[in-house]
Amino acid sequence: MNKPYSITYFSHTANTVTFQYTCPDNPAEQWEWWALYKGSVPEYKDLEKYLTWGWICPEKKGCKSSGIKTVDVGNLTIGETYSLALFKWRWEVVGFEGFTVETPFNLRRQVLWLSGVCDSLLSQDIETDAGISEQLQQKIQTKLNQVFANSQLKELVGQWDMLWGPIIYQSQISQQHKCDHLMYVVQKPNTTQCIITIAGKSSDYRWFSENFEDWATCLKSLSMNQGSIPKDIDDIYIYKGASIGLNILMNQMTYEGQTLLSWLQSYTEKSPQKEMEIIVTGHEHGGVLSASLALALVELQQQWNHQGNAKVFALSTGGVTAGNRKFAERYHEKLEIPSLKKLPKEPLQTQLKELPSQLQAKYYSYEPSQPKEEQFPELKIPRYNPQSYPFGVCFSGGGTRSLSACIGQMRALKELGLLDNAVGAISGVSGGSWFSVMASYAPEDIDDSTLLGPVIPPNQLTPENTKAMDEFFMGLPVTKMTGKKALPLLEDDEKLDKSEGRSIHYVYSQLLNSLLLKKFNLDKPKFFSLDENSVKQITDRNPGLSSDDFYTMRSNRPYLYVGTCLVYQEDDFWQYLNRHLGNPLVLKRFEYNPLYVGMPQNYQGDKLHDCQVGGGFLETFAFGSLEPNTSNNAEENTVTVPTPKYPFTLSDAMASSGAAPGYWNPILDAYPWIYPWLPYIYPLLPSSVKSWLNVDPSDLPSSLEVFPKFNYWPIFNIGKEQAKPYRFLDGAGLENTGIIPLLFRQYPVILVFSNTSIKIDHQDKNGQPDTVNAVDGISEDIARLFGHKGDLPTFCDLGNWLGKAELDLDIQIFPKEKFQALAEGLKQKKANKEPIYFKDTYTIKPDNPFGIPSYEVTVVWFYLEQNEEWEDKLPKNIQQKLPDDFPNYSNAAQDSASDKQHKVIPFLDLSPEEVNLLAHMTCQTVLDAKDTLEELKNQFKR
Repeated sequence: MNKPYSITYFSHTANTVTFQYTCPDNPAEQWEWWALYKGSVPEYKDLEKYLTWGWICPEKKGCKSSGIKTVDVGNLTIGETYSLALFKWRWEVVGFEGFTVETPFNLRRQVLWLSGVCDSLLSQDIETDAGISEQLQQKIQTKLNQVFANSQLKELVGQWDMLWGPIIYQSQISQQHKCDHLMYVVQKPNTTQCIITIAGKSSDYRWFSENFEDWATCLKSLSMNQGSIPKDIDDIYIYKGASIGLNILMNQMTYEGQTLLSWLQSYTEKSPQKEMEIIVTGHEHGGVLSASLALALVELQQQWNHQGNAKVFALSTGGVTAGNRKFAERYHEKLEIPSLKKLPKEPLQTQLKELPSQLQAKYYSYEPSQPKEEQFPELKIPRYNPQSYPFGVCFSGGGTRSLSACIGQMRALKELGLLDNAVGAISGVSGGSWFSVMASYAPEDIDDSTLLGPVIPPNQLTPENTKAMDEFFMGLPVTKMTGKKALPLLEDDEKLDKSEGRSIHYVYSQLLNSLLLKKFNLDKPKFFSLDENSVKQITDRNPGLSSDDFYTMRSNRPYLYVGTCLVYQEDDFWQYLNRHLGNPLVLKRFEYNPLYVGMPQNYQGDKLHDCQVGGGFLETFAFGSLEPNTSNNAEENTVTVPTPKYPFTLSDAMASSGAAPGYWNPILDAYPWIYPWLPYIYPLLPSSVKSWLNVDPSDLPSSLEVFPKFNYWPIFNIGKEQAKPYRFLDGAGLENTGIIPLLFRQYPVILVFSNTSIKIDHQDKNGQPDTVNAVDGISEDIARLFGHKGDLPTFCDLGNWLGKAELDLDIQIFPKEKFQALAEGLKQKKANKEPIYFKDTYTIKPDNPFGIPSYEVTVVWFYLEQNEEWEDKLPKNIQQKLPDDFPNYSNAAQDSASDKQHKVIPFLDLSPEEVNLLAHMTCQTVLDAKDTLEELKNQFKR
C-alpha cells in the first residue's frame, strides 16, 4: 500500500495560490499534476473545465515526493470558492481541497471599517465645509465612490456596493449649513447581507437631554402607517435627544422618495425566500443612534418585514446607552446577545500578525560522545545545570487527577525551598505536562501562593477552605473541564476550523487553550521560548519577528520538558505481519522544551520499521515547518525553513502530550477494514474506553481527527530528508513518568511523582490481583522501567490488547533485580500507614532502548496512595467528604450521564473539594519527606 496522495491549501494572494502536495514516490515523469477549479471539484465528466493547471514535476528530472508550491492562477474573486485537485496519470483525482477567497479583515472588522469611513466623512471632511445639502451630498457621494473603488482597500475589506443613500441631514436651526447626520446602506455583492451605516454629531440642540420619552411613544412616531407596536415595553424610556435623532433618521431622511423603513420593506420583499442579514453600525453619536435604530427595527419588524426573513444585528462603538436600565436590558435581550454571536469580539483562534515567509532556525545534532553540555544547550546556563541544581522532578500522566496532585507536590517543593534552590528541571507527561506548562508560563504577577494555593495542615481544613479557590489558582480550571462546558467550545472550534481553513487537527489543542490557558492569558497564537535573551537571539536572526510573538517562562522556574510520542504508522499491514504481530504503530519518544524540540536517538535506516526520524533537535519556534533545502550555515547549525502555517503554541504542546484517545485514529487508519466492523467491536471495548469515546462507532474516525498532527523532518541528511505529517500523541503511550529527559541530562537526584490510578495491590473487577495494569502490586508504568510487564489482557478486552501489543514497549532503563526492593518498600510504607515514598540508587542499563548514557542516579519514588497519617489528622466532617476512590480518581470521564456529550475528549471534571483535598494530601506527603530531601540536597548541591 503506497503512502496516500494529498494536496493541502496553504494561502493565496490576488493572483497566486500556495499549496502543499504529497505523492507516494519521487515523480520521475510527468505523471502527477494539479488543477484549479471554480467551485467544488466537479464530477468526472466536468474535469476538463478547470481554470488553470500545471505539472507537479515540470522539468521531468524527478521531484521530491512532498513539497510546497506557489503558482500563478490569474485573478481570484473575493467571496468565491475554489478547489485545488491533484491528479495522477490523466484524469484520476487523488486529492483535493477547497478554499474560499476571503479578505484579511473578518466581518466584524469590515463593519467597523465601514463605520469609520462614515464617521470620518462627517467629522473631518464634510463638517468643515459649508454649503447647501445637495452640494454636500454630492461631495460625499464622490468621496464614497473613490473609497469603494480603491483596489488596495478591496483586498482588505472586499467589494461593497451602495444600495440606498448616501443621504445627509442639516438641522433647520443650524446657521452654518453643515451636515448633522449621514446615513447610507451598502451590500456585499452576491449576498443578502447589508450594512446600515450612521454618523451623527452634536448640533445646536442637545442629543442627550435629561428629559425622557417612553419607548412606546417613540415607536409610534416611527411606525409605518400607524402600525402596531409591541405590548411588553412598559417602563422602558429613551432619552428625548436620542428619540429626536431616531425620528430624523427614520422619518425625515429620504433617498429617492423612500424612507429607510419603506426602502427596507421593498428590499426584503424582493427575495422573500432568502434569509437576509441587516447590520446597523455607528460610532460615538452614531453609535447611540445605530443601537437605538437597530432596536427600533427589531420592535417594528412586522411592519417592514412581515415575511420574517431578515435578522437584525448591531455593532455600535463609543456611545452611551440611549435610555434607562429597562431600555438597556431590552437591547441586551433583543440585540446584544445575537450580535456578539454574529460579530464576536475575539474568536478562539485570533490570527497572528503576518509572519515572514521563511524562518532562520538553529538545529542541534545529537552526538553521544560529546559532553552533555554540548548536546543540550540549556545546560550551559547554571540555573538549569544538574551540577548546580541537582534535583530533577517528573510529573506523571493521569489527566486532571495528576494535574491536581501536581499542584500539591510543587506547593510542597516551594514550601521546602527546593523549587527555587535545588530543582533544575521539571518534566511532564500527559496530565503532568498540562500542569507543568501552566506552572512554567503563568504570568509573573501571579504569586506562587495564589497559583499553587496555600499550605494548610490537615487539622485546619474546614468545609469552607476545602471549597475555596482563588481566581488564578491552577486547580480552578479542573472544576470546569466538563463535557457540558467543553462541547460548545468544541463545536465553535469546528466551525472556526471550517471558516478559517485551519486543519481539524488543531481542534483539541484549541479546546485545551480555552479550558486551561485562557484564564492565564496564555491562549494567544504565539510561539514560546525560554527568556528575553533566547527570544532576542531568534529575533536577531528573524527581523520579521518581535518579542511580542513569544511567551517566555516565569523567572527562576526550573527548566521544562514535555513528553509526547511521535507515531510512526506502518503503511503495509501484511508486511508488518511479517515482522511481528500487534498494532501497526511505532512509538518514538519525542520532547518539547522552551529552546528546542526533537529526539536524540537517530533512527536513520531503522531496519525494523523503515522510519527516518530523530538525530537531534530543532528550535521550538520552527517546529511544524517543511524541510529546509540545505543547511545554510553548518558552522552555526542554522537552516532556513518555510514558516509553518500556524505557530507551534503552548496548547499544541499540551494537547500532543495529553491525547490518549487519539491513539485509536492511526490504528483505524492502518486497518480500514475495521470500519464496517466497528458496531460489533465497540461492545467489546473496556468500559473506560467506551466512556472516553461516548460516540456512535460510525462517527469515531472523524471525531478522533481532532488530535494533533504536525510536519516533522529529521536532523540528518538535511536538505535530503523530507518533512512528513506525523501524529504526535499522548506521551504516556510509551513512558508515563516523564523521567527520560532528566536521565539524558544526567540529573543525580530525580523525584518521580507517579500520580497513578492504580492503588498498591490493586484488584481487578473480579476482586483478584490486577496483573494487567500492575506488576507485583505496583503500577506497570513503573515496573516497565525495570523490564517487567503486566500480563496481556484477553483478546475480548480489545482496547487494552491493542495498546499492549506494541513491540516498542521495552523501555527498561533500570536493573531488573532492583524492582523487588521498590515494590516491597512501597508496600511496607502502606502497611505501616506511613506517607508512601521510597528512595534507591540505580545504575542506568548500558544498552537501554533510549540510548541514555549509563550513570548512577538516586530516585525518590512518590506513589499516589492514601496518606493515612494525614487522613487521621483531618476533622471528622472532612474525613466524611473523602470520595470512595480518593486519591486515585479514575481517568475515565466522570461527568454525569447527561453531561457526556463531549465526543472522544475524556474530560475528568473534579469538584473544588476533590481538587483541594488531593492537592493538600500530596503536599503533605512531600512535606513528610523533608528529612530525606534535605539530606539529598546537602549531599549533591554544590
